[in-house]
Amino acid sequence: MLIVAELHSDPSDGETPVLAPAKFRHAVLVPTMNVRSTAETIQRAVAEELAVVENFDNRAVVGLLTEGHLMRRYAEELDKARRDRAKTRPRPAS
Repeated sequence: MLIVAELHSDPSDGETPVLAPAKFRHAVLVPTMNVRSTAETIQRAVAEELAVVENFDNRAVVGLLTEGHLMRRYAEELDKARRDRAKTRPRPAS
């Protein structure tokens, strides 16, 4: 992944190979990963965002996932599950 701000602040002469400034070359996500493994991968990479690739062999980028978005969506799904459970829970007889 290339960080645009870092590329613009690079004082090199323009001869630097494109892979030299690349970050997180070995830390990528795939669509089939669960929340736990995704969060662990982001934390191990000490990254705020990582590329989502088609698969580990192809590595064609299909998106970008930020840690903040992952956690926000996870919290939303937890809240939804709690609400759904509360709706189906039998009410005590009065």
